[in-house]
Amino acid sequence: MTLWRWISQFFHHWLDRAPVRSDYLITRGLFLRLLGVVYGIAFWSLGSQIVGLVGENGIVSAKQWLTGIATQMDAERYFYFPTLCWIDCTDATLQGMCVAGLVLSALLVVGIAPQILLAALWVLYLSLVTVGGPFLNFQWDALLLETGLLAIALAPMQFLPGLPRARVPSPVAIWLIRLLLLKLMFLSGLTKLTSGDETWRQLTALDFHYSTQPLPTTAAWYAHQLPAWFQKSSVVIMFIIELVVPFAMFGTRRLRYIGCALLLAFQALLALTGNCGFFNLLTAVLCVMLFDDALLRRCVPRRLRPPAVRAPETRPRRVVTAAFAAVVLAVSSLMILNQLSPAGQMPRTVRHIMLLRSINGYGLFRTMTTQRAEITIEGSDDFKTWKAYAFQYKPGDLQRSPGFTTMHMPRLDWQMWFAALGRYERSPWLQNMMIRMIEGRPQVLALLEHDPFAGAPPLFLRARLSLYEFTDAPTRQATGAWWQRQELGPFSPMMKRDREQVREVKPAIVALPATGRTSRDPI
Repeated sequence: MTLWRWISQFFHHWLDRAPVRSDYLITRGLFLRLLGVVYGIAFWSLGSQIVGLVGENGIVSAKQWLTGIATQMDAERYFYFPTLCWIDCTDATLQGMCVAGLVLSALLVVGIAPQILLAALWVLYLSLVTVGGPFLNFQWDALLLETGLLAIALAPMQFLPGLPRARVPSPVAIWLIRLLLLKLMFLSGLTKLTSGDETWRQLTALDFHYSTQPLPTTAAWYAHQLPAWFQKSSVVIMFIIELVVPFAMFGTRRLRYIGCALLLAFQALLALTGNCGFFNLLTAVLCVMLFDDALLRRCVPRRLRPPAVRAPETRPRRVVTAAFAAVVLAVSSLMILNQLSPAGQMPRTVRHIMLLRSINGYGLFRTMTTQRAEITIEGSDDFKTWKAYAFQYKPGDLQRSPGFTTMHMPRLDWQMWFAALGRYERSPWLQNMMIRMIEGRPQVLALLEHDPFAGAPPLFLRARLSLYEFTDAPTRQATGAWWQRQELGPFSPMMKRDREQVREVKPAIVALPATGRTSRDPI
Protein backbone atom coordinates (compact mmCIF):
# COMPACT_ATOMS: atom_id res chain seq x y z
CA MET A 1 0.00 0.00 0.00
CA THR A 2 1.46 3.34 -1.02
CA LEU A 3 1.74 6.18 1.46
CA TRP A 4 -0.67 8.31 -0.57
CA ARG A 5 -3.30 5.58 -0.58
CA TRP A 6 -2.92 5.13 3.17
CA ILE A 7 -3.37 8.88 3.73
CA SER A 8 -6.42 8.91 1.45
CA GLN A 9 -8.03 6.06 3.37
CA PHE A 10 -7.25 7.73 6.68
CA PHE A 11 -8.95 10.96 5.68
CA HIS A 12 -11.87 9.08 4.15
CA HIS A 13 -12.34 7.13 7.37
CA TRP A 14 -11.93 9.96 9.90
CA LEU A 15 -12.89 13.07 7.98
CA ASP A 16 -15.79 11.75 5.93
CA ARG A 17 -18.45 14.41 6.31
CA ALA A 18 -21.42 12.23 5.46
CA PRO A 19 -24.08 13.43 7.91
CA VAL A 20 -25.18 11.15 10.75
CA ARG A 21 -28.61 11.91 12.15
CA SER A 22 -28.18 12.60 15.85
CA ASP A 23 -29.81 14.91 18.37
CA TYR A 24 -28.63 16.03 21.79
CA LEU A 25 -31.45 15.28 24.20
CA ILE A 26 -29.48 12.64 26.13
CA THR A 27 -26.29 14.67 25.85
CA ARG A 28 -27.96 17.79 27.18
CA GLY A 29 -29.52 15.88 30.08
CA LEU A 30 -26.15 14.42 31.06
CA PHE A 31 -24.42 17.79 30.76
CA LEU A 32 -26.99 19.60 32.93
CA ARG A 33 -26.97 16.92 35.59
CA LEU A 34 -23.19 16.92 35.78
CA LEU A 35 -23.24 20.71 35.95
CA GLY A 36 -25.59 20.33 38.91
CA VAL A 37 -22.97 18.11 40.55
CA VAL A 38 -20.30 20.79 40.02
CA TYR A 39 -22.55 23.50 41.43
CA GLY A 40 -23.24 21.29 44.44
CA ILE A 41 -19.54 20.73 45.06
CA ALA A 42 -18.83 24.44 44.74
CA PHE A 43 -21.55 25.43 47.24
CA TRP A 44 -20.63 22.60 49.63
CA SER A 45 -16.95 23.54 49.63
CA LEU A 46 -17.64 27.25 50.01
CA GLY A 47 -20.22 26.72 52.74
CA SER A 48 -17.61 25.20 55.04
CA GLN A 49 -15.38 28.30 54.71
CA ILE A 50 -17.59 31.28 53.95
CA VAL A 51 -17.98 32.55 57.53
CA GLY A 52 -14.26 32.46 58.24
CA LEU A 53 -13.40 34.09 54.91
CA VAL A 54 -15.96 36.89 54.55
CA GLY A 55 -18.28 36.58 57.52
CA GLU A 56 -18.89 39.33 60.05
CA ASN A 57 -15.79 38.26 62.02
CA GLY A 58 -14.02 36.73 59.04
CA ILE A 59 -10.80 37.71 57.34
CA VAL A 60 -12.51 40.19 55.01
CA SER A 61 -15.97 41.15 56.25
CA ALA A 62 -18.38 41.28 53.31
CA LYS A 63 -20.88 43.16 55.44
CA GLN A 64 -18.41 45.94 56.25
CA TRP A 65 -17.33 46.06 52.61
CA LEU A 66 -20.89 46.54 51.39
CA THR A 67 -21.51 49.15 54.07
CA GLY A 68 -18.49 51.10 52.86
CA ILE A 69 -19.72 50.96 49.27
CA ALA A 70 -23.19 52.12 50.33
CA THR A 71 -21.69 55.28 51.85
CA GLN A 72 -20.01 56.17 48.55
CA MET A 73 -22.58 55.11 45.94
CA ASP A 74 -26.34 55.41 45.52
CA ALA A 75 -28.57 53.09 43.50
CA GLU A 76 -25.82 52.40 40.95
CA ARG A 77 -24.11 50.18 43.54
CA TYR A 78 -26.64 47.44 42.75
CA PHE A 79 -25.46 47.48 39.14
CA TYR A 80 -21.74 47.65 39.80
CA PHE A 81 -21.84 45.09 42.60
CA PRO A 82 -24.70 42.67 41.81
CA THR A 83 -25.42 40.53 44.86
CA LEU A 84 -28.35 39.40 46.97
CA CYS A 85 -26.25 40.29 49.99
CA TRP A 86 -27.51 43.86 49.66
CA ILE A 87 -30.70 42.55 51.28
CA ASP A 88 -28.84 40.97 54.19
CA CYS A 89 -25.23 39.92 54.74
CA THR A 90 -25.12 38.20 58.11
CA ASP A 91 -23.25 34.95 58.68
CA ALA A 92 -26.56 33.09 58.65
CA THR A 93 -27.43 34.59 55.26
CA LEU A 94 -24.08 33.65 53.72
CA GLN A 95 -24.36 30.09 54.97
CA GLY A 96 -28.03 29.97 53.96
CA MET A 97 -27.14 30.91 50.39
CA CYS A 98 -24.65 28.03 50.27
CA VAL A 99 -27.24 25.61 51.65
CA ALA A 100 -29.83 26.89 49.16
CA GLY A 101 -27.31 26.42 46.34
CA LEU A 102 -26.67 22.86 47.48
CA VAL A 103 -30.39 22.05 47.55
CA LEU A 104 -31.03 23.60 44.12
CA SER A 105 -28.05 21.69 42.74
CA ALA A 106 -29.55 18.42 43.94
CA LEU A 107 -32.86 19.28 42.26
CA LEU A 108 -30.99 20.09 39.04
CA VAL A 109 -29.32 16.68 39.15
CA VAL A 110 -32.78 15.11 39.43
CA GLY A 111 -33.90 17.14 36.40
CA ILE A 112 -36.63 19.30 37.91
CA ALA A 113 -37.22 22.70 36.23
CA PRO A 114 -33.64 22.92 34.90
CA GLN A 115 -33.88 26.34 33.28
CA ILE A 116 -35.37 27.99 36.37
CA LEU A 117 -32.92 26.26 38.71
CA LEU A 118 -29.92 27.19 36.55
CA ALA A 119 -30.96 30.85 36.65
CA ALA A 120 -31.33 30.70 40.43
CA LEU A 121 -27.97 28.94 40.87
CA TRP A 122 -26.24 31.50 38.69
CA VAL A 123 -27.71 34.38 40.74
CA LEU A 124 -26.69 32.74 44.02
CA TYR A 125 -23.12 32.03 42.92
CA LEU A 126 -22.71 35.49 41.37
CA SER A 127 -23.92 36.99 44.65
CA LEU A 128 -21.26 35.11 46.62
CA VAL A 129 -18.49 35.81 44.11
CA THR A 130 -19.28 39.54 44.24
CA VAL A 131 -18.76 39.71 48.01
CA GLY A 132 -16.05 37.04 48.14
CA GLY A 133 -13.19 39.47 47.63
CA PRO A 134 -9.85 37.80 46.86
CA PHE A 135 -11.15 34.39 47.93
CA LEU A 136 -13.61 33.98 45.05
CA ASN A 137 -11.58 35.65 42.33
CA PHE A 138 -10.20 32.52 40.67
CA GLN A 139 -10.65 31.47 37.08
CA TRP A 140 -12.73 28.42 37.99
CA ASP A 141 -15.25 30.72 39.68
CA ALA A 142 -15.45 32.74 36.47
CA LEU A 143 -15.69 29.53 34.43
CA LEU A 144 -18.56 28.21 36.57
CA LEU A 145 -20.46 31.49 36.18
CA GLU A 146 -19.95 31.52 32.42
CA THR A 147 -20.89 27.86 32.05
CA GLY A 148 -23.95 28.38 34.24
CA LEU A 149 -25.09 31.36 32.19
CA LEU A 150 -24.72 29.55 28.86
CA ALA A 151 -26.45 26.49 30.29
CA ILE A 152 -29.60 28.56 30.87
CA ALA A 153 -29.91 28.97 27.09
CA LEU A 154 -29.33 25.24 26.61
CA ALA A 155 -31.75 23.96 29.27
CA PRO A 156 -35.30 22.91 28.37
CA MET A 157 -38.25 24.92 29.63
CA GLN A 158 -39.95 22.07 31.47
CA PHE A 159 -40.75 21.34 35.10
CA LEU A 160 -40.65 17.55 35.33
CA PRO A 161 -37.73 15.38 34.22
CA GLY A 162 -38.02 13.13 31.20
CA LEU A 163 -36.69 12.96 27.65
CA PRO A 164 -39.97 12.22 25.81
CA ARG A 165 -41.48 15.60 26.65
CA ALA A 166 -38.32 17.62 25.95
CA ARG A 167 -37.73 19.72 22.84
CA VAL A 168 -34.56 19.40 20.79
CA PRO A 169 -31.89 21.80 22.10
CA SER A 170 -30.88 24.71 19.96
CA PRO A 171 -27.74 24.12 17.87
CA VAL A 172 -26.74 27.69 18.76
CA ALA A 173 -26.80 26.88 22.49
CA ILE A 174 -24.80 23.70 21.89
CA TRP A 175 -22.14 25.62 20.02
CA LEU A 176 -21.94 28.27 22.73
CA ILE A 177 -20.88 25.55 25.18
CA ARG A 178 -18.39 24.09 22.72
CA LEU A 179 -16.90 27.49 21.94
CA LEU A 180 -16.47 28.15 25.66
CA LEU A 181 -14.40 24.96 25.86
CA LEU A 182 -12.41 26.11 22.82
CA LYS A 183 -11.85 29.54 24.38
CA LEU A 184 -10.72 28.05 27.69
CA MET A 185 -8.25 25.59 26.19
CA PHE A 186 -6.92 27.66 23.29
CA LEU A 187 -6.35 30.80 25.37
CA SER A 188 -4.62 28.75 28.04
CA GLY A 189 -2.09 27.65 25.46
CA LEU A 190 -1.88 30.91 23.53
CA THR A 191 -1.23 33.10 26.57
CA LYS A 192 1.67 30.86 27.55
CA LEU A 193 3.29 31.44 24.15
CA THR A 194 2.62 35.19 24.10
CA SER A 195 3.61 35.86 27.73
CA GLY A 196 7.32 35.97 26.94
CA ASP A 197 8.04 33.43 29.68
CA GLU A 198 11.24 31.63 28.71
CA THR A 199 10.32 28.45 30.60
CA TRP A 200 7.43 27.83 28.21
CA ARG A 201 9.42 28.75 25.12
CA GLN A 202 12.34 26.55 26.18
CA LEU A 203 10.00 23.72 27.20
CA THR A 204 11.35 23.69 30.77
CA ALA A 205 8.20 24.85 32.57
CA LEU A 206 7.41 21.41 33.98
CA ASP A 207 10.83 21.30 35.61
CA PHE A 208 9.32 23.80 38.06
CA HIS A 209 5.55 23.42 37.81
CA TYR A 210 4.97 20.32 39.90
CA SER A 211 6.73 21.72 42.97
CA THR A 212 5.78 25.41 42.63
CA GLN A 213 2.06 25.12 41.82
CA PRO A 214 -0.23 26.31 44.63
CA LEU A 215 -1.24 22.94 46.10
CA PRO A 216 0.68 19.99 44.66
CA THR A 217 -0.34 16.40 45.29
CA THR A 218 1.70 13.33 46.22
CA ALA A 219 1.69 12.37 42.54
CA ALA A 220 3.28 15.74 41.76
CA TRP A 221 6.34 14.78 43.83
CA TYR A 222 6.80 11.64 41.72
CA ALA A 223 6.20 13.56 38.48
CA HIS A 224 8.85 16.06 39.56
CA GLN A 225 11.42 13.24 39.65
CA LEU A 226 10.94 12.34 35.97
CA PRO A 227 13.86 13.06 33.59
CA ALA A 228 14.19 16.34 31.71
CA TRP A 229 13.48 14.79 28.30
CA PHE A 230 10.13 13.52 29.60
CA GLN A 231 9.24 16.95 31.03
CA LYS A 232 10.02 18.68 27.73
CA SER A 233 8.01 16.11 25.78
CA SER A 234 5.12 16.66 28.17
CA VAL A 235 5.17 20.41 27.49
CA VAL A 236 4.99 19.76 23.74
CA ILE A 237 2.06 17.39 24.24
CA MET A 238 0.36 19.96 26.46
CA PHE A 239 0.63 22.64 23.77
CA ILE A 240 -0.83 20.23 21.20
CA ILE A 241 -3.75 19.43 23.49
CA GLU A 242 -4.45 23.07 24.33
CA LEU A 243 -3.85 24.64 20.92
CA VAL A 244 -4.77 21.95 18.39
CA VAL A 245 -7.02 19.27 19.87
CA PRO A 246 -9.95 21.60 20.72
CA PHE A 247 -10.44 22.32 17.02
CA ALA A 248 -11.50 18.68 16.58
CA MET A 249 -14.96 19.90 17.57
CA PHE A 250 -15.28 21.30 14.04
CA GLY A 251 -14.59 17.88 12.53
CA THR A 252 -16.72 14.81 12.17
CA ARG A 253 -18.21 12.84 15.02
CA ARG A 254 -15.22 10.53 15.26
CA LEU A 255 -12.78 13.41 15.43
CA ARG A 256 -14.91 15.00 18.15
CA TYR A 257 -14.87 11.78 20.13
CA ILE A 258 -11.09 11.48 19.84
CA GLY A 259 -10.62 15.14 20.78
CA CYS A 260 -12.93 14.72 23.74
CA ALA A 261 -11.05 11.63 24.95
CA LEU A 262 -7.73 13.49 24.80
CA LEU A 263 -9.12 16.48 26.66
CA LEU A 264 -10.64 14.25 29.35
CA ALA A 265 -7.34 12.39 29.78
CA PHE A 266 -5.52 15.72 30.06
CA GLN A 267 -7.88 16.92 32.79
CA ALA A 268 -7.43 13.64 34.65
CA LEU A 269 -3.65 14.08 34.65
CA LEU A 270 -3.99 17.67 35.85
CA ALA A 271 -6.29 16.55 38.68
CA LEU A 272 -3.83 13.81 39.62
CA THR A 273 -0.87 16.18 40.02
CA GLY A 274 -2.54 19.36 41.31
CA ASN A 275 -5.38 20.36 43.61
CA CYS A 276 -7.62 22.72 41.64
CA GLY A 277 -10.93 21.95 43.32
CA PHE A 278 -13.79 21.50 40.88
CA PHE A 279 -12.00 23.11 37.94
CA ASN A 280 -10.93 19.89 36.22
CA LEU A 281 -14.35 18.32 36.70
CA LEU A 282 -16.05 21.42 35.28
CA THR A 283 -13.79 21.35 32.23
CA ALA A 284 -14.61 17.66 31.78
CA VAL A 285 -18.32 18.50 31.96
CA LEU A 286 -17.85 20.99 29.11
CA CYS A 287 -16.30 18.17 27.09
CA VAL A 288 -19.56 16.20 27.36
CA MET A 289 -21.12 18.48 24.73
CA LEU A 290 -18.68 17.03 22.19
CA PHE A 291 -20.67 13.78 22.41
CA ASP A 292 -24.13 13.22 20.91
CA ASP A 293 -27.10 10.93 21.33
CA ALA A 294 -25.85 8.54 18.65
CA LEU A 295 -23.10 7.54 21.09
CA LEU A 296 -24.80 7.99 24.45
CA ARG A 297 -28.09 6.24 23.65
CA ARG A 298 -26.22 2.93 23.90
CA CYS A 299 -25.89 3.60 27.62
CA VAL A 300 -29.55 4.56 28.16
CA PRO A 301 -32.31 1.94 28.73
CA ARG A 302 -34.71 1.69 25.80
CA ARG A 303 -37.69 2.95 27.82
CA LEU A 304 -35.79 6.16 28.65
CA ARG A 305 -34.61 6.91 25.13
CA PRO A 306 -36.09 9.96 23.36
CA PRO A 307 -38.86 9.35 20.82
CA ALA A 308 -38.14 9.06 17.12
CA VAL A 309 -39.98 12.33 16.43
CA ARG A 310 -38.72 15.27 18.44
CA ALA A 311 -40.19 18.75 18.42
CA PRO A 312 -37.83 21.64 17.66
CA GLU A 313 -37.59 24.72 19.83
CA THR A 314 -40.24 27.39 19.41
CA ARG A 315 -39.49 30.32 17.15
CA PRO A 316 -39.50 32.96 19.95
CA ARG A 317 -36.95 30.97 21.90
CA ARG A 318 -34.76 30.53 18.82
CA VAL A 319 -34.76 34.30 18.33
CA VAL A 320 -33.88 34.97 21.98
CA THR A 321 -31.09 32.36 21.90
CA ALA A 322 -29.65 33.85 18.71
CA ALA A 323 -29.64 37.36 20.18
CA PHE A 324 -28.02 36.07 23.39
CA ALA A 325 -25.37 34.23 21.36
CA ALA A 326 -24.57 37.38 19.38
CA VAL A 327 -23.91 39.31 22.59
CA VAL A 328 -21.77 36.51 24.07
CA LEU A 329 -19.67 36.14 20.93
CA ALA A 330 -19.17 39.89 20.51
CA VAL A 331 -18.12 40.44 24.12
CA SER A 332 -15.90 37.34 24.12
CA SER A 333 -14.14 38.51 20.97
CA LEU A 334 -13.44 41.93 22.45
CA MET A 335 -12.21 40.43 25.71
CA ILE A 336 -9.87 38.04 23.90
CA LEU A 337 -8.42 40.88 21.84
CA ASN A 338 -7.98 42.94 24.98
CA GLN A 339 -6.35 40.03 26.78
CA LEU A 340 -3.84 39.47 24.00
CA SER A 341 -3.22 43.22 23.74
CA PRO A 342 -3.24 44.58 27.33
CA ALA A 343 -2.74 48.14 26.14
CA GLY A 344 -6.15 48.07 24.48
CA GLN A 345 -9.21 49.70 26.03
CA MET A 346 -12.54 47.92 26.00
CA PRO A 347 -15.73 49.85 25.27
CA ARG A 348 -17.72 51.02 28.29
CA THR A 349 -20.61 48.69 27.47
CA VAL A 350 -18.32 45.67 27.49
CA ARG A 351 -16.84 46.72 30.83
CA HIS A 352 -20.35 46.91 32.25
CA ILE A 353 -21.16 43.40 31.01
CA MET A 354 -17.94 42.22 32.68
CA LEU A 355 -19.46 43.17 36.03
CA LEU A 356 -21.57 40.03 35.77
CA ARG A 357 -18.30 38.04 35.66
CA SER A 358 -19.92 35.62 33.23
CA ILE A 359 -18.15 36.31 29.92
CA ASN A 360 -14.45 35.97 30.56
CA GLY A 361 -11.00 35.55 29.15
CA TYR A 362 -8.78 32.75 30.38
CA GLY A 363 -5.07 32.11 30.63
CA LEU A 364 -4.12 29.34 33.02
CA PHE A 365 -0.50 29.44 34.26
CA ARG A 366 0.44 32.22 31.85
CA THR A 367 3.87 32.50 33.46
CA MET A 368 5.69 29.87 35.45
CA THR A 369 6.82 30.31 39.04
CA THR A 370 10.39 29.06 39.34
CA GLN A 371 10.68 29.32 43.14
CA ARG A 372 8.21 28.24 45.79
CA ALA A 373 7.85 30.70 48.66
CA GLU A 374 5.81 29.78 51.72
CA ILE A 375 4.61 31.98 54.57
CA THR A 376 4.78 30.51 58.05
CA ILE A 377 2.74 32.22 60.77
CA GLU A 378 4.05 31.80 64.29
CA GLY A 379 2.91 32.92 67.71
CA SER A 380 4.63 33.32 71.06
CA ASP A 381 3.78 34.28 74.63
CA ASP A 382 7.32 35.02 75.79
CA PHE A 383 9.07 36.17 72.60
CA LYS A 384 11.39 33.16 72.90
CA THR A 385 9.42 30.05 72.04
CA TRP A 386 7.57 30.32 68.74
CA LYS A 387 4.85 27.90 67.66
CA ALA A 388 3.71 27.59 64.05
CA TYR A 389 0.06 27.52 62.97
CA ALA A 390 -0.61 24.57 60.66
CA PHE A 391 -2.70 25.10 57.53
CA GLN A 392 -4.85 22.32 56.19
CA TYR A 393 -3.23 21.71 52.82
CA LYS A 394 -0.39 24.08 51.99
CA PRO A 395 3.19 22.92 52.65
CA GLY A 396 4.47 23.41 56.18
CA ASP A 397 5.80 20.35 57.99
CA LEU A 398 8.59 18.91 55.85
CA GLN A 399 7.54 15.35 56.69
CA ARG A 400 3.88 15.79 55.70
CA SER A 401 3.12 14.46 52.24
CA PRO A 402 1.34 16.71 49.75
CA GLY A 403 -2.26 15.53 50.01
CA PHE A 404 -5.39 15.51 47.86
CA THR A 405 -8.19 17.97 48.51
CA THR A 406 -10.43 15.96 46.15
CA MET A 407 -13.04 18.46 44.90
CA HIS A 408 -12.76 20.75 47.92
CA MET A 409 -11.24 24.17 47.25
CA PRO A 410 -9.31 25.42 50.35
CA ARG A 411 -9.39 29.06 49.38
CA LEU A 412 -7.26 30.40 52.24
CA ASP A 413 -4.44 27.96 51.42
CA TRP A 414 -4.54 29.12 47.79
CA GLN A 415 -4.43 32.77 48.77
CA MET A 416 -1.43 32.14 51.02
CA TRP A 417 0.42 30.96 47.91
CA PHE A 418 -0.43 34.20 46.10
CA ALA A 419 0.55 36.34 49.09
CA ALA A 420 4.02 34.77 49.22
CA LEU A 421 4.70 35.95 45.66
CA GLY A 422 4.50 39.65 46.57
CA ARG A 423 5.09 41.95 49.48
CA TYR A 424 3.12 42.01 52.69
CA GLU A 425 1.65 45.42 51.90
CA ARG A 426 0.04 44.08 48.71
CA SER A 427 -2.10 41.58 50.62
CA PRO A 428 -4.29 43.57 53.04
CA TRP A 429 -6.41 40.48 53.64
CA LEU A 430 -3.32 38.82 55.16
CA GLN A 431 -2.97 41.70 57.59
CA ASN A 432 -6.63 41.28 58.52
CA MET A 433 -6.16 37.54 59.00
CA MET A 434 -3.24 38.00 61.38
CA ILE A 435 -5.23 40.52 63.40
CA ARG A 436 -8.12 38.03 63.64
CA MET A 437 -5.70 35.28 64.69
CA ILE A 438 -4.08 37.27 67.49
CA GLU A 439 -7.57 38.28 68.59
CA GLY A 440 -8.47 34.58 68.73
CA ARG A 441 -11.43 34.74 66.35
CA PRO A 442 -12.78 31.16 66.17
CA GLN A 443 -14.26 31.69 62.69
CA VAL A 444 -10.79 32.31 61.24
CA LEU A 445 -8.97 29.74 63.36
CA ALA A 446 -11.44 27.12 62.09
CA LEU A 447 -9.91 27.54 58.62
CA LEU A 448 -6.61 26.15 59.93
CA GLU A 449 -5.70 22.55 60.60
CA HIS A 450 -4.14 23.20 64.01
CA ASP A 451 -4.06 26.09 66.46
CA PRO A 452 -1.01 25.56 68.72
CA PHE A 453 -2.54 27.86 71.35
CA ALA A 454 -5.88 26.02 71.57
CA GLY A 455 -7.98 29.15 71.11
CA ALA A 456 -6.09 31.28 73.67
CA PRO A 457 -4.36 33.84 71.41
CA PRO A 458 -0.64 34.50 71.90
CA LEU A 459 0.88 37.85 72.83
CA PHE A 460 3.05 38.03 69.72
CA LEU A 461 2.41 36.99 66.13
CA ARG A 462 4.77 37.05 63.16
CA ALA A 463 4.96 35.82 59.56
CA ARG A 464 8.18 34.47 58.10
CA LEU A 465 9.12 33.62 54.52
CA SER A 466 10.86 30.44 53.40
CA LEU A 467 11.75 28.75 50.13
CA TYR A 468 10.45 25.22 49.70
CA GLU A 469 11.63 22.57 47.24
CA PHE A 470 10.71 18.97 46.66
CA THR A 471 13.32 16.56 47.95
CA ASP A 472 14.89 14.08 45.55
CA ALA A 473 14.33 10.35 45.77
CA PRO A 474 17.50 9.50 47.82
CA THR A 475 16.73 12.23 50.36
CA ARG A 476 13.13 11.12 50.60
CA GLN A 477 14.20 7.54 51.21
CA ALA A 478 16.80 8.50 53.81
CA THR A 479 14.86 11.12 55.80
CA GLY A 480 11.21 10.61 54.94
CA ALA A 481 10.93 14.32 54.07
CA TRP A 482 8.90 15.43 51.07
CA TRP A 483 10.17 19.01 51.25
CA GLN A 484 13.36 20.87 52.03
CA ARG A 485 13.30 24.41 53.32
CA GLN A 486 15.50 27.51 53.28
CA GLU A 487 14.62 30.29 55.73
CA LEU A 488 14.62 33.81 54.28
CA GLY A 489 13.45 36.00 57.17
CA PRO A 490 10.48 38.10 58.35
CA PHE A 491 7.66 38.63 55.87
CA SER A 492 5.44 41.00 57.85
CA PRO A 493 5.57 43.38 60.79
CA MET A 494 5.34 41.57 64.10
CA MET A 495 2.07 42.01 65.95
CA LYS A 496 1.80 42.48 69.70
CA ARG A 497 -1.41 42.21 71.70
CA ASP A 498 -1.58 44.80 74.49
CA ARG A 499 -4.72 44.15 76.51
CA GLU A 500 -7.46 44.53 73.91
CA GLN A 501 -5.37 46.31 71.26
CA VAL A 502 -3.10 45.00 68.55
CA ARG A 503 -0.11 46.99 67.38
CA GLU A 504 2.68 46.34 64.88
CA VAL A 505 6.43 46.14 65.48
CA LYS A 506 8.23 46.53 62.16
CA PRO A 507 11.43 44.56 61.55
CA ALA A 508 13.29 44.38 58.26
CA ILE A 509 10.94 42.68 55.77
CA VAL A 510 12.01 40.22 53.08
CA ALA A 511 10.18 39.28 49.92
CA LEU A 512 10.62 36.71 47.20
CA PRO A 513 13.03 37.92 44.50
CA ALA A 514 11.26 39.23 41.40
CA THR A 515 11.47 36.02 39.36
CA GLY A 516 8.66 33.95 37.92
CA ARG A 517 5.02 34.74 38.54
CA THR A 518 3.76 37.87 40.23
CA SER A 519 0.68 37.96 42.43
CA ARG A 520 -1.21 39.69 39.62
CA ASP A 521 -0.76 36.86 37.15
CA PRO A 522 -3.83 34.67 36.63
CA ILE A 523 -3.86 30.99 37.44
